Amino acid sequence: MEELVLLLIGLLIIVGIIVLQISLSKQVNKWPGLILPIISLFFSMIISFNLLNPSIIEVIITFLVSNILTTILIVIYFTHRGKIIKKKQIDKMNILDLE
Repeated sequence: MEELVLLLIGLLIIVGIIVLQISLSKQVNKWPGLILPIISLFFSMIISFNLLNPSIIEVIITFLVSNILTTILIVIYFTHRGKIIKKKQIDKMNILDLE
């Protein structure tokens, strides 16, 4: 029963992080959307370098596995930034058409 509660709490935290990333990525300024991926990358580096007597393969595998969340956050960021850039270009074209 405790495992189920911990799993649900973990899922809620991950969903919360993803929702926060989406809202930060939609900001006009590009830097807020990069905060969570940078933090996630930092923590994955800490996890990778805190292994006891690791081989190079273990460090690489640990780094790749711990960067799954970082990859998801970066994909969310670039998806929403692409939409913002596209909207700005369309707005610019509409302004030029009015002139």
